[in-house]
Amino acid sequence: MKFLYVAVAACMLALAGGPAAHAQQQLPGAIAPNSTDLQAGYCLGLLKMLDDPGPIMRVRTYIADRLAVVDGEPIMAASRKAEKDIEASVVNAEACVKSNCRPNDRSCVMQCALQPDTKAHISSCMALDFLPR
Repeated sequence: MKFLYVAVAACMLALAGGPAAHAQQQLPGAIAPNSTDLQAGYCLGLLKMLDDPGPIMRVRTYIADRLAVVDGEPIMAASRKAEKDIEASVVNAEACVKSNCRPNDRSCVMQCALQPDTKAHISSCMALDFLPR
């Protein structure tokens, strides 16, 4: 099972070439997060799996700045959704491996880990091109 998590994470990294460390209290008059804020929250949930501090720090910095003015709960919910999506992808990859792969066939495992739905969920998170510069 751990190898599948690593395989999914490796696939994410190949596509690229947590919630924020702590939630801040919502300020009175905070506005709803925009689509970039929500995508940043989702991507943070995915990027945590890679344990690569560069992209994670960029997303965390963006979110921390935005939490001063937007409602943070939808952003944290997006991050939790990403974590659940990764867990579901691992379950699907595990079933694929069990049904289709011979023992120690890493190529087959990688194909199972990189299903089209998984790729669709993670490809934009890897480039972070949705974040402002």
